[in-house]
Amino acid sequence: MSLYYEITEYSTSVKPWVFAYLFEKYAPISATYIDPDIQFFGCLEPHELAGEDVGWDCVVTPHVLTDSLNAAQNPTLHNIRACGSYNFGFVHFENTARSGNVINFWKRQLVYDSLNWLEENLFTDQRFGDMFPSLCRVRANRSPALNVAYWNMQERLVYRHSSGRPHVRLIGDVQDDGSVVDCPLVFFHFSGLRVPGAIGISKYGGRDPRSPRGGSKTVERLAASYDAATSSHRRHLSDLRLEVPADLIGALRYEGRNQSQYYRLRLSERRDLNRFLAERANAGMAMLPPSRFEDEDAFLRALHGISSQSRSGVMHAASNILGAIGMHLPDLGHLDSDASPSGEASQAQLNVIGYPNFSFGVGRITGLILRGLSEAGLRFSFTIDPAKAMPIQDRDLDWVESLAGLSSFHTDAPSLFLINADQMLHYVNTGIANQYFSRVCNLGYWWWELECPVPAHAEAAKYLDRVLAPTQFIYDSLARLLPRQKLIYAPLDYRQLYTSIASASGDPVSAGSDQDFLFSLGLELEIHRFKTLTLSVFDFRSCVERKNPSLLIDLFSESGMEDQALILKCSAGASFADQYLGLIERIASLPNVFLLNASLPQADLRRLFLVCQVYASPHRSEGLGLNIIEADAYGLATVFSNYGGITDYPFFGPGPHYPCPFTLVEMGKGSIVYQSHLATLATAVNWAEPDRQAFRQALRESMQAVALSGRSPAEFKHPQQSFSLIAILKDLLNTQAPARALYQPREALAHRSPAALAIVPTIGDAKRQLYLACRRFLLTLRDSMGAFRHLLNVLKLILWLILRQRRGVKDFYQALTARLYYLRRPPSFRKLDTPPVSPRLR
Repeated sequence: MSLYYEITEYSTSVKPWVFAYLFEKYAPISATYIDPDIQFFGCLEPHELAGEDVGWDCVVTPHVLTDSLNAAQNPTLHNIRACGSYNFGFVHFENTARSGNVINFWKRQLVYDSLNWLEENLFTDQRFGDMFPSLCRVRANRSPALNVAYWNMQERLVYRHSSGRPHVRLIGDVQDDGSVVDCPLVFFHFSGLRVPGAIGISKYGGRDPRSPRGGSKTVERLAASYDAATSSHRRHLSDLRLEVPADLIGALRYEGRNQSQYYRLRLSERRDLNRFLAERANAGMAMLPPSRFEDEDAFLRALHGISSQSRSGVMHAASNILGAIGMHLPDLGHLDSDASPSGEASQAQLNVIGYPNFSFGVGRITGLILRGLSEAGLRFSFTIDPAKAMPIQDRDLDWVESLAGLSSFHTDAPSLFLINADQMLHYVNTGIANQYFSRVCNLGYWWWELECPVPAHAEAAKYLDRVLAPTQFIYDSLARLLPRQKLIYAPLDYRQLYTSIASASGDPVSAGSDQDFLFSLGLELEIHRFKTLTLSVFDFRSCVERKNPSLLIDLFSESGMEDQALILKCSAGASFADQYLGLIERIASLPNVFLLNASLPQADLRRLFLVCQVYASPHRSEGLGLNIIEADAYGLATVFSNYGGITDYPFFGPGPHYPCPFTLVEMGKGSIVYQSHLATLATAVNWAEPDRQAFRQALRESMQAVALSGRSPAEFKHPQQSFSLIAILKDLLNTQAPARALYQPREALAHRSPAALAIVPTIGDAKRQLYLACRRFLLTLRDSMGAFRHLLNVLKLILWLILRQRRGVKDFYQALTARLYYLRRPPSFRKLDTPPVSPRLR
C-alpha cells in the first residue's frame, strides 16, 4: 500500500486498522479519530456526540447540513458527491459487534481504493462511509458546531459571542418555531489552510471560493491563531523517528551505481500499479509481492518477477509486475535470487510446476500427483504455475506444505509441467518460464479435450523431452502431430483418484436440510415436488457447446419429465454473456430446470453432488471427465457420452452407469473458445454427437433405478494399477542417465538484471505489443482517412461559395473567426455570453 499510495492516501488508509488494533488491544468503550488539522474550542460531551438515544454504533458528521451548494463555485455539489456524504476527518465508533463488521469492511476497501481519484469516484477513505448506514446504526450528527470547514462555511456564520467564545449559527436551516440553530463552536477543521495572500481560507477552494475571506473577522482570527500555533510546532518528517521511512511512501528504494537511490513513482505509475494488483487480488490470483517492511530485497525481486521461496518450500513464482505496467528503474544494480539451501538431501529429485488451486479439475489432479509422489518416497519441489495464475486457497498450500518429501527446486532434476497442452506455449513465452526448466529433462503432463491437436502443440513440444498423456484419448490425439518416441501413455492411478474423492464424501457438511441448502444457493427448487434431482456441471470457459447442456434442456422439457428436476451448475457465465443469457431464456418457462451460475467452495460443491441422485454429461468431447468420476465416487447414477478420456475410467461406484453411443460429426467453427485453435487447422475436426434416443432412454432408466434403490458410495475392491503415472515417473528417475535437456535457457532469469526484465518484453509481451501497435495504426489510419475526406468536403464547399458568391466566403470567415475568439476565452467568461451564431453556420 505504501508503494502505490502517496502520503495523504496512505495516512487515511490506515484508519480502520488503528481502530481494529485499539479495540482488540485495549477494549475501550469507544474510540474517536480526529484529523491533525482540527482545533477544538470546547468539550464534546457524550450527549452532544450521540444524543440522548442509545445503541449507536458510529457517529459521523455530514459535509453540509443545508441545500447550499451549486454547480459553479467550489465546493460544488459534484465535489461533495465525489468525496462522500460524510467527512472522515472526524469519526466515532462504539466498541460493538456491528461496528467491528463495519471496520472490517472499511479495511478491505482501503487496501486498494484509498485513492484520491475523483474521476473514478474515489476520495481516499471517505466514499465508503456512504455504506455505513446500511451496515450499522449510524448517527449523522447535524450540530453545526462540529466540523466547521471551508466546504460548509457558506451555511454557517462563525462569530464571537458576548461570552468571548466563538459561536456558530446555521443560516439556511429554520426550526419549526422560526428560530435558527445557534451554539458554541466545538471544533474547526482547517483543511488545506491558506492564510497569506489567498482569497479563500483553504487552498482547495479554487480561484473563486464559495466563502471568500473577509466576511467573518472571527474566522480570520481563528485561522491566524491556528497557523501561528502549527508553525511554531512544525517538524519535518525526516526528523521524526518513524518505523516506516516517509521517503518510502509512493517510492522505491534500491541499489543503483553503488549507492542507495529512491525512485518516486509518478501519479500514472502509482495508479497503474494499484489497478494491476487490485485486479489480481479481486480475481483471487496469487503471487502478490511480500511486505516491503519484512524483506525489502524480496519485495523488489518480486516486483521484477524473480521468484523467492516461501518459508515452507512452495515456490511462489511472482510475475514481472513492474514490467507489466511498463515501468523500469533507472541505474538499477544487479540483484541475485535467493540461493537454494545447500545440501544434497534438501534438493528435489523431481520439480513439479502446476496449478495451486485443488478445487479446479487440473488442480485436483495436481494434488493427486503430489500425494502419490509423497507416498512413493520421492523428494519433490512444487512451484505455483506463474503462467495461469489460478486463484490460490490457503488450505491447498497448507496441505502441500504438510507433505513429506517437499524439497527445494533443483535444476539438475527433471521438471514436470502439469498444465494443459494448449497453454504450454504461452507458458514458455512468459518472461519467468526459463528458471523452471531442468538442465537434464523436461516433462509435460498434457491435458487436451479434442481428438485433433493444433500446431501450437508441436511448437510447444520442442521445449520438452517427453510428453506424458494421461488418457488413451489424449495420447491418440497428440500422436497425430507429435513423434511417437516423444509420447508416453501415463494414466492416473484411478484407485487413488476414486478413494481420494470418496473419502471426502464422509467429511462433515454444512448444517441444515437439503432443502435449506438449495435455498441458500439461491435455487427456487422445492425438493418434495420432484422424484429425482439430476446434476450437470460445466464451465463456460471450457466451451459450452462441448459440454452440451442444450441436449439436457431438450430432454427435460419433454412430456413426462415434469416430476424430474435438472440442476445446471455452471461458472464464468459473465464471460460469455450471450450464451449465458441464451440458456436463461431457454429454461425461463421450464419449472423443472434450474441454473446455478456460481463458483462454489469445495464443501458446497460436494454437498450439491450428495443432494442429487443422477449425474448427466452429454459431452461432445472430454479429456478426462473429472465431474463424472466425482459423481461415481459420491454414489450417483451416471449417464454420459461414451467418448473421450472417460472411456479409460473403470467405474467403481454402485451406479448404475450408462455409457451412451454417439456419432462423430464435424465440429462447427462458431465456438468462441476454439476459434483460435480451429483457425490454425487446414482440416475439419470431429467430435461426438450423443445419440438422443439412447441418452433419453438411459436417463429415464437411471431415474427409475435410483428411485427404487437409492444410492451410496461403494467400497473400492479393484487392485491398484501397476502401470500409472507415479510408477512411470519412478522408473524414469531410477533409470535416468546423465543427459542434457533438449531446451537450454540462454540465461537464467534469476541472474538477469531486473532493469532488463522491466524494459525488455518477453516473446508473448512482444506479440501483444505488436498486435496493439497494429491496431492503433489502423485506427489512426481510419481517422486520418476520415479527416482527409472532411478536408476535401471543406475545400469543395469553399470552392462552391467562391463560384456562387464571393461575398459568402467573407461572411463565412468572419463568423468562423468570431467562434474561435469565443472558444479562446476562459471558461468562466464563456458563461456570461453566448457565441455569435451566423445563419451560414447553421
